Amino acid sequence: MVGPHKAIVISNPQHRRQSLAALLRSMPDIGEIYECDNTSCQGVDPYFHPSIILYDCWLDEKMTLEQIEPLRRHYQGAKCLALVKQNSQGGNPTNADAVLTAGFSVDQFFQTVRHLIKNIKTQ
Repeated sequence: MVGPHKAIVISNPQHRRQSLAALLRSMPDIGEIYECDNTSCQGVDPYFHPSIILYDCWLDEKMTLEQIEPLRRHYQGAKCLALVKQNSQGGNPTNADAVLTAGFSVDQFFQTVRHLIKNIKTQ
């Protein structure tokens, strides 16, 4: 059975984005996932309502947490999980609902995602 929660994974390069999406797919609560290489998220179905937006901004210096704000306004109710470098200067972590710093464990990732989607009603 596919889980009721939907997700958007924003990451560059492609192999990393696919790896993060695979982690989410391994969770029973997560169903449909859109993968995007930037915050424009072209090609996402207009009726798609994600529970979580996974934003990987620690490999690409041009990706900052401020860029997620238009998506947060568009997908109201979606939680944002940001992956950042340890001493990241780009972006304010308060733009995300949760932040994981480089070196996090897979268990930390799963716990954080579960915590973020715990009380979200699905459509």
